[in-house]
Amino acid sequence: MKPSDDASPLRYSPNHSGFDEAFQEHPTMAAHWQQLLNLLGAHSNTQLQQRLTKLERILRDDGALIRTSKSTWPLNLAPWLIDSTQWHTIETGLCERAELLNKVFNDIYQDQRLIQEGVIPPEALFVDPGFLRPCFGINLGERPLSFYSADLIRNPNGQFQVLTDRTQGLNGVGFALENRSAMSRVFPSWFRHLPARDLSFFFQMMRYQLYHLSQSQERPNIVLLTSNSQNDYYFEHALLANYLGFTLVQGRDITVRNGYAWLKSLDGLSRVDTIIRHIDDVDCDPAELRGDSLWGIPGLLEVVRNQHVSVVNPLGSGALENPILMKYSDAISQFFTGRTLSLENVPSYWAGDPLDLEYILDNLPNLVIKPVSKEQPSTILGNSLDQEQIEQLRREIQARPLYYAAQEHVVPSTVPTWQDGSELLASASVLRTFAFASNNDYHVMPGGLARSSDQSGLIKFSTESSSKDVWVLSGNVNSQPIPEQESYSLIHANKSLPSRMVENMFWLGRYMARVEWSLRLLRTVFIQMNNARQLSDECYRHLLKAVTQFTNTLPGFSDEQPEYYEKADEELYAVMVDINKPGSLASNIREMLNCADEVQTLLSSDTQRVISDLRQEISDLATLLDDFSSAPEESLDPMVTSLLALAGLTQESMMRGHGWHFMKLGRLLESSEQTLSLLDALLVPVLNEYDEYVALETILLTGETLNTFRRQYGANNSIEHVLSLMLTAIDNPRSMVYLVQELQHLVETLPPKNSSLPTKGLSDRQRLIKIHHDIELADIEKLTTQNTSKTRDQLAELIDNCQTLLNSISESISRQYFDHTDTEQQAFDDPWNRRQ
Repeated sequence: MKPSDDASPLRYSPNHSGFDEAFQEHPTMAAHWQQLLNLLGAHSNTQLQQRLTKLERILRDDGALIRTSKSTWPLNLAPWLIDSTQWHTIETGLCERAELLNKVFNDIYQDQRLIQEGVIPPEALFVDPGFLRPCFGINLGERPLSFYSADLIRNPNGQFQVLTDRTQGLNGVGFALENRSAMSRVFPSWFRHLPARDLSFFFQMMRYQLYHLSQSQERPNIVLLTSNSQNDYYFEHALLANYLGFTLVQGRDITVRNGYAWLKSLDGLSRVDTIIRHIDDVDCDPAELRGDSLWGIPGLLEVVRNQHVSVVNPLGSGALENPILMKYSDAISQFFTGRTLSLENVPSYWAGDPLDLEYILDNLPNLVIKPVSKEQPSTILGNSLDQEQIEQLRREIQARPLYYAAQEHVVPSTVPTWQDGSELLASASVLRTFAFASNNDYHVMPGGLARSSDQSGLIKFSTESSSKDVWVLSGNVNSQPIPEQESYSLIHANKSLPSRMVENMFWLGRYMARVEWSLRLLRTVFIQMNNARQLSDECYRHLLKAVTQFTNTLPGFSDEQPEYYEKADEELYAVMVDINKPGSLASNIREMLNCADEVQTLLSSDTQRVISDLRQEISDLATLLDDFSSAPEESLDPMVTSLLALAGLTQESMMRGHGWHFMKLGRLLESSEQTLSLLDALLVPVLNEYDEYVALETILLTGETLNTFRRQYGANNSIEHVLSLMLTAIDNPRSMVYLVQELQHLVETLPPKNSSLPTKGLSDRQRLIKIHHDIELADIEKLTTQNTSKTRDQLAELIDNCQTLLNSISESISRQYFDHTDTEQQAFDDPWNRRQ
């Protein structure tokens, strides 16, 4: 690689307080780390900053966002390098621990020999809320844990030790995949100089094993269960669902019927064979486990008992994360295998043991305290507490010793990390590794997820700490073949969409249209108000009232609220950027983005990119509108462009399945209502001739039909011609007749409705025919006639009738396709295949 003209050799100084990955035990830097420094040094600081910007842009466009902080997933430029010899030691130790934890899981939920023979005290198991008594007696075979991960730390002696066993879910594996994908795009040449082992085979084998695990080998239906789209880890849930080809679901998408779990979709109920859960096991079944869980599936545990569904990892596996068990891990290993573990734990203690209690109380500043009860505070770093806090913690441990475990505070190894946009600094790092079960062994991901901190204290795997891609170096390329059954399973996989996702597609279409029309009206009103021609006071107020009426941002501009006209800029600013104001532009965009998050797995990468742009644009809008007096409409143009791009992408790149049909249906319904609302707000009130000219021009500009109008009618902006163009012009895609005909076509191609629900009044097709006939048969000249109160009553009546029918159609669609009001069933006392 040719160095940049202003590139200079990078220097890196290790942190001498502990083990440094780059220097390890030698006075000189390891060869592979020196090569990485050379690769980094071939770029100038400016170039590296540009690469970092690209990296952040890729992550943002991929949707790798932390929901709570609205920030992009943090990925450092410098990976963590591990040579193949070191990795082999880690790999062997992980497989050994995973096999042991399988034995522990089967023991604690079946024979409980560990307790009976005194290997662990009964309190060590039963004080842990992760031990789920309703799961006792369930036999899931010799290897119930499909997945296993562990957080590793390298101590000052250079030995890897286990901080925590992770047995509940896959947290982090999706971010590891995203890190590798982003790094390979930004630094493709690095992978030629430092051959990191490929991760794709790990995920391909994962997919195969999950299909192999399914109850139905003919049409396996595998779903990934997440809590909701606001979860900080939702991105990786969606990424894994897309990458593996499974359906992303929430608890309300699954129902228990006749002893099986079923996915609720527009095609009916489809049986679920395997559930990969991304929620804690205690939350998975509110009927038998945690009663206040909002994310679970009532009755799921009974289906598991009857072995009618596989849950990955199994319910109850959270007990294996009990920090107390870390103290007894070697004793447990000796009991089951006759040997100690090759991958040691960080030295661990339990206050329920009298000797350990004494040691913990005497050494609190040097320990990491891990409360066992979920109601207790999270992990506590002893040296971060002042003397008063230490005494308070000592009293709490003495009062409830069974509920506290502790570990030695080990200073983690440091890794070269690109910081401050200019240099490599040593940062303390922790490594999370991943493995999944095959028929006879565990496959370990040749890499993982590293988290780094510039402090040597407690490094949490929270979403705020910096992450690193982990490269396991090897000259051998993994070319193992995927078993033939994989392709068979993929061909026959069930691809039904949950009804919830289809509903969100419907509302995504509605909000897309609502935001677009609001943007266009606001932009047009700003143009009219800032025009060189002077608006009359009546016209000025009319436009502002139209904004409030059209966006429904009440109380807003009205004759009953004259004070709003005196602070018009302030109210218009709120209509655009106040996210807590119902009907505002920001509020509608938030709802649109929430719908997009819910259906993330259905959207293409280009569509995700446009959505990310919109997310950024609404975030920047308040800043752009600081100078509200100067062309505020210019600040709205990028969002209009992004919405047009979004509409074009969904039209051109989406499969014409149920999701697309309902999204377009929602968009057309909303566009129809917005067209009518625009006419209602601007044309029903009667103005003088000049002011009416402004109102008509506002309608044409908002509807993007001004040029079309001028070509057809010249400069004659008569209300009759505008109504003809917006109501009955068959070739105008924004006219009511055009929109209603498109709606009729879509309604006729919808899937069969729920026949168990009674039909009320007209069908949707009949309602659309009535709207079409009412508009076609309306006398345009009579619609323009005013009454004594200076309103066009016949036009108002036509608009009101059409809006009522459109609302009825929307309610009918929701009732028939989205609402699930099935009769509740008993969760456990079932007549099917009862256990003997």
